[in-house]
Amino acid sequence: MQRQTLTEDELKTIRESIEREFPHDPALQQVHIARKILSLEAKKAGMDILAYAALFRKSYGSESGKTEREGRFSTSGRDGFPNRRITC
Repeated sequence: MQRQTLTEDELKTIRESIEREFPHDPALQQVHIARKILSLEAKKAGMDILAYAALFRKSYGSESGKTEREGRFSTSGRDGFPNRRITC
């Protein structure tokens, strides 16, 4: 499946609306812009966003078939951090 693309006008509209919604937080703007783009691309493809994103996770995965968590960035902890106990 090929990636659905958005027009420049659609991208501009998304960017402007998100910048109005989160005027003082560029990092949050980027996250929401990316989510909105993926959502609209999925809609154009006739899919929900989770199924659409899964297509690209599979197509860009490692050649050995390992998942990201099993790849070079894996750690020994289930939550992505090395096994250690945190006490307060």
